[in-house]
Amino acid sequence: PPPPPAAASRPSPPPPPPQQQQAPPAGVAIGGVGLFLKPNERQELEIVRLAKGGSAERSGQILPGDIVFEVDNEDVYKKDFNVFAKLIQGPVGTFVEVKVFKQGDYSRVSQVVLERTLNPEEGRAPQGAPPPPQAAASRGPEPPRQQRQPGLSSSMSGGADIGIEFKTDETGCFQITGLKPGGPAANSGLVDVGDILYEIEGVKVLYGIGPNGRPLSNIEITEMLRGPEGSVMNLRLQKGRMGRLATANLTRSSAVPQTRVAQPVQQPVRQASPPSAPQPRMSPPAQPPVVQQQQ
Repeated sequence: PPPPPAAASRPSPPPPPPQQQQAPPAGVAIGGVGLFLKPNERQELEIVRLAKGGSAERSGQILPGDIVFEVDNEDVYKKDFNVFAKLIQGPVGTFVEVKVFKQGDYSRVSQVVLERTLNPEEGRAPQGAPPPPQAAASRGPEPPRQQRQPGLSSSMSGGADIGIEFKTDETGCFQITGLKPGGPAANSGLVDVGDILYEIEGVKVLYGIGPNGRPLSNIEITEMLRGPEGSVMNLRLQKGRMGRLATANLTRSSAVPQTRVAQPVQQPVRQASPPSAPQPRMSPPAQPPVVQQQQ
């Protein structure tokens, strides 16, 4: 029998357009998974800390030092932070898949599905709570009040501290450069030069990033270290680069001796005696001439 006629070739349908994230409807809360990232020296998105109570921390599968390279099957390795933020954020209650290189080791890959939630570190009024009472109208406009970020500066920054000196290193961390002799830090034996401030009073300050992802300044760290005389401050330190964590409870004190600069020893000035009158020089007596006798 003759072979069946070849089927007419049909043009292949065009590929579907790439799926774009649809904007959530109005009124839907947007959340994340509690990750704080910062580009490292290789421009990788490195996790620098986890929000307390966030889904990432509660999973126990992601730690600071991990490198994020994929979010919901989308490549974010060495991509701009905004690319990661658009993928990781979404309506509260939805889930997102995150893949990381464990501690920068490209042979160790971890994959975890996390639920998007509101930032647990931000103070929020419970739903259905009554609005705060309105203040009575005054005659003149009330001057604007400066809002302070919670947990960034001490509410009672007295004149006492723990006696340390620190600087910001090249990674943004606050590194201890000196201990004041006789101060609480020096007397404790738990704080060393070269330690990195990891947490102050339960607020993580590693890499110079605050609770809400905002960079911290040296002035804010100084205010967090200061407080009322005799108050106890809980300090967590990272012992050297990528070292172990140590905890120190230090009592603030204002009686920290200042570093003394050695002064040169002054020798007593001797008063010069008045010059004496020159003494006349006596010429030696003349010797009698020697008479030579002829032989």
